[in-house]
Amino acid sequence: MDIAGDVALAVQLRRYALSARLPLSILTDFEEFAIYDCRSEPQKDDSATTARLELFTYDSYVEEAVWQEISSVFSREAVLEGSLERYAEENRRRRGTETVDAAFLREIGGWRSVLARDIAARNDANTRQLNFAVQMTIDRIIFLRMAEDRGIEDYGRLMALLNGGDTYRGLCEVFRDADDRYNSGELLTWPTLSGVVA
Repeated sequence: MDIAGDVALAVQLRRYALSARLPLSILTDFEEFAIYDCRSEPQKDDSATTARLELFTYDSYVEEAVWQEISSVFSREAVLEGSLERYAEENRRRRGTETVDAAFLREIGGWRSVLARDIAARNDANTRQLNFAVQMTIDRIIFLRMAEDRGIEDYGRLMALLNGGDTYRGLCEVFRDADDRYNSGELLTWPTLSGVVA
């Protein structure tokens, strides 16, 4: 494993941490130990060093200063005393980078626009019905993605819907299953709407 230079590993870690709202993440195979600031969204032209705060190699662990730096932040005792929060704040990335919350809200805004256009094109719905359908769809997807991420739901179930023929019908089935499983109330009390996505 090439932690120092593997862009895919770094981007995957940063994307996962961003979606989990973690300010920091560690990528290690014990030969290399990389610390990443994960408060900004990875970009397609990022390198493995983008947002990397530190990179230690196994041969440097024996140096007292290096080991002291690692243990003072990442040991169990230090973490319980708030070292990660302090380290994240002390190493805040350059000014002007977007926070996780801001990036997430911006992304949801994009989803709302796409869904609203698609639903409006396929249905005769008024503004209230359209807003309700869009918001309920997004809320359900976010809930189910969080459940997947925590191992409560099968990971990738939502993504797998894209491989089938009728994505919308499959999505409605997943919503009904969730309604039965979590007793969430009438999940499908939308006004009568046809497919949201092709």
